Amino acid sequence: MKKLCLLVLMLTMTAVFMSCSKKKEAELNFNAGEASYDKGEYEIAVAEYSKAIELDPEYSKAYNSRGVAYSALKNYLEAINDYSRAIELDSLYVWPYSNRGSAFTQIRDYERAALDLDKAIKLDSTIAEPYYNRGNLNIVTSRFSAAVTDYSKAIEINPGYAEAYNSRGNIYFNQNEFAKAVTDYTKVIELQPENPKAYYDRGFSYYYIKGYDEMIADFSKAIELDPSNGDSYKNRGLAYYEKKMYEEAIGDFSKSIEIKPEMATSYSNRARAYYSIKKYKESAADFNEYLRLAGNTFKNADQVRKFIKEMGYQPKY
Repeated sequence: MKKLCLLVLMLTMTAVFMSCSKKKEAELNFNAGEASYDKGEYEIAVAEYSKAIELDPEYSKAYNSRGVAYSALKNYLEAINDYSRAIELDSLYVWPYSNRGSAFTQIRDYERAALDLDKAIKLDSTIAEPYYNRGNLNIVTSRFSAAVTDYSKAIEINPGYAEAYNSRGNIYFNQNEFAKAVTDYTKVIELQPENPKAYYDRGFSYYYIKGYDEMIADFSKAIELDPSNGDSYKNRGLAYYEKKMYEEAIGDFSKSIEIKPEMATSYSNRARAYYSIKKYKESAADFNEYLRLAGNTFKNADQVRKFIKEMGYQPKY
């Protein structure tokens, strides 16, 4: 009997040891998945999280993180399955509710998205991300005031949340509240000084409040950080044009055309600049190229044709 009890004890201890060993190994795989995810290696991250789950099938954090990696790969259905499993294993785990809500938003299941995001906030109202995700849901359902409220709450909880400032700034921009948009984009720049899009967005906002010098500075920085963006040259050209710096404007519009030869508005902008320095032949040529590219897409096509004739040239399109 003593030998039997001893054998049972030894088997139990061996099982416990093996279980602990597997959990430790699973944690190593999980950490490797986190490292791969941070480097943008999402498929590798999925593989590592999968190993962790194979070793520890009740590893709720691994399911949640694999779901995040699937979402990064735009595989939202697999992501939703993983978030759901994480919730099954731990119904008080906030993150899979927030993440599943975001995934439901991506597949346009807005009702279930709202339920998940509300649940995440109810479980823990001190985390910024569920508010941010609910703000995104409010955007796609055209509830812009509610979106501003959610982004503002996310910022209140996490004052370093650049994405929330950017998203709120986008709403202000689209609502023609350009000064507010500038303020939010400025905060994004403070938090992400190497982000060319933040300078681009702020520069474009300055255009509508006639801050042309600030606009030139922002688009110059955007170009420094991303010289391949033809729109940045085009928009800086607009600022130069408004300041009657026509040669500089022509240079920027030309660079924009070099990068994006099919950008019709760059031709029309350069045509206006050429006209301003009485280079009518070049102006007419650019207006004709604009017509070729844009056709009747823009309402001003007939006006452009009339303008070409007034300069003494013939519209070709």
